[in-house]
Amino acid sequence: MKKNYLLIFLIVVAHHSSAQYASQNISLLSIFDNPAVIAEPQVGLRYSSCVGWANAITGKEYGIIGSTSGTYIVDVTNPSNPVQRAFVSSRLTNMIWHEYKTYDKYLYVVADGQSNQLQIIDLSYLPDSVHVVYDSNALISAAHTIFVDDNKMYLAWVHSPTGTHNMQVYSLANPAAPVLLRSLDQDYPGITQVHDMFVTHDTVYASCASQGMYIFKFNSSTNRFSQIGSLTTYPEQGYNHSSVLSQYHSTMYMCDETTGKGIKVVDVTTISSPTVDSVFRSHAGAIAHNPYVKGNFLYIAYYLDGVYVYNISNPVVPVLAGYFDTHPQNATTFPPNTYQGCWAVYTGLPSGTLLASDMQLGLFCLDASAIVTSPTVLNLKTFIEGYYTGNGQLRPMLFENGLSTDPTACDSIVVELRDPAEPDNVVVSVKTLLHKNGTAQIVLANTVLHHAYFIVVRQRNAIETWSKNVVLFTSTVTSFDFTSP
Repeated sequence: MKKNYLLIFLIVVAHHSSAQYASQNISLLSIFDNPAVIAEPQVGLRYSSCVGWANAITGKEYGIIGSTSGTYIVDVTNPSNPVQRAFVSSRLTNMIWHEYKTYDKYLYVVADGQSNQLQIIDLSYLPDSVHVVYDSNALISAAHTIFVDDNKMYLAWVHSPTGTHNMQVYSLANPAAPVLLRSLDQDYPGITQVHDMFVTHDTVYASCASQGMYIFKFNSSTNRFSQIGSLTTYPEQGYNHSSVLSQYHSTMYMCDETTGKGIKVVDVTTISSPTVDSVFRSHAGAIAHNPYVKGNFLYIAYYLDGVYVYNISNPVVPVLAGYFDTHPQNATTFPPNTYQGCWAVYTGLPSGTLLASDMQLGLFCLDASAIVTSPTVLNLKTFIEGYYTGNGQLRPMLFENGLSTDPTACDSIVVELRDPAEPDNVVVSVKTLLHKNGTAQIVLANTVLHHAYFIVVRQRNAIETWSKNVVLFTSTVTSFDFTSP
């Protein structure tokens, strides 16, 4: 029976490999598609979200994808030859979606349906087997999305024995036995729905559907939420679905799951008052579903457009770096409100293999190495008059005023590279965070290499500070100290 299954699977992979997938700088390695997976009747979906996990001891890598009846766990150590290692069934069949996160050796599985369950799966026995260590509806019967931050699990749009909750946070002090700490509706009942959340150090960027985006802080000492910011009206507003922060947390990328609405580039340097800097998109009519950041690249699971990748070396100006259309059936048309194409992307495998789940076609293993190049980093040191306290330190004004969760945050600055021949010509302009020790860092595209520029620093309450001479960028790491004589 196993031999028959593998033969069918290999035929399926070969069939998909022969298809024409439009792409740029991303190539297909393989597709896992179990032909036994049946489409659910409501929207014709066969698969949903995906995630990856790597065994630090064995070095083996795994892709995990949700289907209409459960969870497939696939060995992608050789990404050109994926092998199914386990399947864990759900309580219900004909499921539209599953969502996943990993913590240590555990996989956390949530699903919608109101009569489902939370599953916790120990992956450490792979490739031989997996052990389901928790499978119960005692805590929840359904949740729409999940996020794990440090040792806490956040669940959105939760159905539990105590009713429906907009968002809940659980302790994972014992990873196999989560303990409820707080429901957001206990503190903010006016938030009718949290669809998804991005969490970093207990700061929650909550996508609240038609209500917009709210930022909450969870206090681990009091187990209470407090609101520290919001963005409830903005350009091209739709169903606020999901968001992610740039690697230095100065910029947020926000997706509205609404036909034709672009991706928002949001300045969150002042966390109490986020502002939209710009809006961009792949094609008119396309729906951006989920965003992910790894280093200087933004990955978008873009439904009918597949996977899109943008270089965000300059976080406020995303530049297309590559794409792979996992769903070529739609060609260049984008029917409204269509649940087809790429649901999720996973970027965290040590090998660099990129995983993407297509709702109809399965788990894609992709090679995106052609787009990942070393960026150019500029390290700066400067002190701002009025903030300087002596001993090489600045007051962390943003942190003291509750405008940032970073205790080293002094203020935002704008760093410019100016053309030596025409100093009024701004070649690059990047907003970044100045820390209390006077340091700041910006990431630039490699196009600045082997060129010379004046470096200019601007801050809201200070005059411009210029480098005395032009600075030549000769390597991928350049440092400049305005405090040196």
